[in-house]
Amino acid sequence: MGESSGVSSDKKADLASQAIGKGLGAVSGGVGAVLDAKANKRSLDEYIRQQAELGKTVSATEQARLAENIASNKDVLQGYGQNTSDYLGALKSADYSRYDVQAPEDFSYDMGAETRAQMNPAIADIIKASTDSVQQSAANRGSLFSGAAAKGIANASAGIQAQEYDKAAQRAQQGYQNKYGAFMDKFANTLKANETNKGNYTSGMQAQGQLFNVQQGAQEGMTNRANAVTDAADTSKLNIQQNTGTAQAQRKGINSSFANFAQGALSGLAG
Repeated sequence: MGESSGVSSDKKADLASQAIGKGLGAVSGGVGAVLDAKANKRSLDEYIRQQAELGKTVSATEQARLAENIASNKDVLQGYGQNTSDYLGALKSADYSRYDVQAPEDFSYDMGAETRAQMNPAIADIIKASTDSVQQSAANRGSLFSGAAAKGIANASAGIQAQEYDKAAQRAQQGYQNKYGAFMDKFANTLKANETNKGNYTSGMQAQGQLFNVQQGAQEGMTNRANAVTDAADTSKLNIQQNTGTAQAQRKGINSSFANFAQGALSGLAG
């Protein structure tokens, strides 16, 4: 009766054995695939975790370096904003004209009037005494009313006047020199005082400028260092992001490949 079905018992046993072998092979392959997939997945999970930790380290290092950069320039930049405002304001409002010394007023001195003022007030008495002496001498000689006596009296008077005028002119000239010297000394002292004040003002401006230059250089250096730190951190963060994205994609691919493999194995067993 078994023979009449067209398939012998041996044939059926052989087919069953092949099916079992095929199923065992699929199961064996599936187990190996599962183990490999889990190992790769663990490796990728660990890599992703390490990338996350690296990202934290990069951020912490960036913040520490930025803080250190600020701290190292804190002293030199103390009051930088106010100093800058003061210096630029001083430059804008600088007015050196207040230290300009105007030329002195015209110097005047009336030499004739000063000479007359310097004349000896007793000159009339001196002339009278001299002419009296000449007259007495002429009278003693009996020639008081002669032309020679008159000429002698005139010459004596003129000589005394000339001598006194020369003395008065010398005194007037000395007065001129004294007055002009005092006039120029006053101008020179004013000029010197203004130059001193101008020098002090300029020195103050220069000191402000030197402080401004130092602080501006420090500020620029700090900004450049901060930009370098931030740029380096951004580059590292971008690399971490890209590496993490690649690992996540690979992890997702492992899950998809394993699902496809499991589906195929089950289909093989069903067949």
